[in-house]
Amino acid sequence: MKNMIKKIFFIFTIIILLGFNKAFADTIPPAASFIPFNLNMTTDNTPTLTGIATDEESIITSIECRIDGGAFTPATVGILDSSTEAFSFKSPIALVRGIILHTAEVKCTDSANNVDSTNFASYSFYVVGDRPEIVITSGGEKIISGDPVDLSPSFEVKVISNKGLTVYPLRAFIDNIFQENLTKVVDADNLGIITALYNPTLLDGTHSLKVDMTDNLGNITTREVIGLVVQSGQEISLQGDPLSFPNPYNGVGNVNLSYVLSKDSNVALTIYDLMGNQLSKQNYSNGQNGGKAGYNEVTWDGKTTGGADLGNGIYIYLIVADGKVAGKGKLTIVR
Repeated sequence: MKNMIKKIFFIFTIIILLGFNKAFADTIPPAASFIPFNLNMTTDNTPTLTGIATDEESIITSIECRIDGGAFTPATVGILDSSTEAFSFKSPIALVRGIILHTAEVKCTDSANNVDSTNFASYSFYVVGDRPEIVITSGGEKIISGDPVDLSPSFEVKVISNKGLTVYPLRAFIDNIFQENLTKVVDADNLGIITALYNPTLLDGTHSLKVDMTDNLGNITTREVIGLVVQSGQEISLQGDPLSFPNPYNGVGNVNLSYVLSKDSNVALTIYDLMGNQLSKQNYSNGQNGGKAGYNEVTWDGKTTGGADLGNGIYIYLIVADGKVAGKGKLTIVR
């Protein structure tokens, strides 16, 4: 009888212990973070990033990293025998320099096989040169030489540098003639980034825009765009043909349509079948995306105005600016 009681007690104890262990089993994946560069900038285009990975309950068994959505590859680590591990990771490719955010991600696994396969710890940074980096945009799009602009365009100038931008002015020139020192706005989250707005008044014709900036160590960068065309008195036109992507379209997601307007105008994007029946119409206001001088990119969901899916076939789209057809293209739907 005593032996039977001992056996029952032993079995009961095992059950309790198994339940206890299960209740307190480690189910939380490791956490990790990168150690940031100064001002989130580096001059090394194959940078080495460092960081720390930690786990609350288990030993870390694997640390992998990637940059800009590439493949995860093992980071350089120690013995991997504790719940806290330092790691380093060198970019396997040369990264593009300039005002382009690069993003590193880290994925860790512990001895309980916990890993977060979706919400990776990440860190974003810039690769810069020895001089300031400058980009000029309008309406969120980078301005390039030859772009059409309005009589009163609005430009945004962005400058980044890891050497400071507080000593010298940000200067603007039109047609190589100095216009003004722009008001610099320092990024609240990064003292190495400044922005400025510039709203000149232009005449019809072709113009150049130039800005220059000198960092606190005396290194100067000049950014110039030439051949900016103002055509306020001329009839609206497109530069080149409008483009659509994807084409053919399989009915999944949206179609992106892009075109370059010679000046601001009220635009209607209309879709027709080959019988001339209007199926869809979207309107874009003067000066806004879809109706602004320069590059425009809009989307269409592949449906009629009433929300019906279009069948397989060839369709015609028209870019109608200020009541006149400025451009047209063909789109094929293959579901």
